[in-house]
Amino acid sequence: MRRSGVDIIYQSANITKDVERDKLEFTYTDNATGRADDVSLTIKDDAGKWISSWAPKAGDTIRPILWTKDWNREGDSARLDCGIFMVDEVQYAGPPRTVIIKATSTPANTDFMHTPRSDVWDGASVKEIAQTIAGNAGLRLVFDSKADPIHDFLEQSEESDASFLYSVCQRNGLAMKLYNKRIVIFDEVIYESRKPVLTLEEKDMLKWSCGSSLTDSGYDGCRTVYVDMATGGLIEYLYRIPGRRGNKIYHVNDECLTIAEAERLAKASVREKNKSELTFSCSVPGNLSLVSSQTVNIRGFGKFDGKYYIDQVSRKLGSGLVTSLDMHRTLEGY
Repeated sequence: MRRSGVDIIYQSANITKDVERDKLEFTYTDNATGRADDVSLTIKDDAGKWISSWAPKAGDTIRPILWTKDWNREGDSARLDCGIFMVDEVQYAGPPRTVIIKATSTPANTDFMHTPRSDVWDGASVKEIAQTIAGNAGLRLVFDSKADPIHDFLEQSEESDASFLYSVCQRNGLAMKLYNKRIVIFDEVIYESRKPVLTLEEKDMLKWSCGSSLTDSGYDGCRTVYVDMATGGLIEYLYRIPGRRGNKIYHVNDECLTIAEAERLAKASVREKNKSELTFSCSVPGNLSLVSSQTVNIRGFGKFDGKYYIDQVSRKLGSGLVTSLDMHRTLEGY
């Protein structure tokens, strides 16, 4: 008989048995880049302990571990450690009394996310910038990219470290996420090129939807233009996607001090826009093996068949376990 559940480690204490009878719903959202992961736990509070002696506080840690047993066959089991999260919001309602505990992978006990900072980076690589910012936030850096572009000059002007570092990664075509007290930076192009971990057909899905964006997507290339107002110097670069012969060109006007920087920005910008060209969403029962940044094959949907990159995985545990995927068709070749 299929079973699923979640073990809860709260402030380093295992409270699974304490909440098992009162647990109503658990959700976990795993994002590939750009947004922090988050969890939400809804609990009955008939005795009122969660609004008094057990009341959660901002900054408390919660570490959920999802599990399944006998899911695909007798004796089959799987576990997924969701990582460590910081409580950032608690909501109460009634009757009947319930409490919703929300937590994020963002380090709530630092100024990493919200405190504006100003700094100047001369001749620093992306990894060097990330290492400095991670150290200031008390986080570990995981840098999974062969490319480590160097910038002659970058200015951080009244911007949080999190926002600044993400913008640096984005303009260089790198993905960034926060997971388990780590800043993880990786090359999305490489991850998209990896083999699919499985093939999904309609029979595997509880529900699905797919679509294409025809307005602000489907570009054939990107042109970056920057004029240095102090010197009057012009930096311009046109990137055309290999194999595309159309003239739908995306334009970016942003500071670039070198042609190499303009090229990286053009490639990263057009990739980001074209992610919405073909998208697919679906939900499947169970399945703890799928995580964001993996690829899967979609089959049996006509022009939407192909390899897709998982942008987000959401898991909801209530009466059963449901895994939802948001994906875009891989942009291989550029």
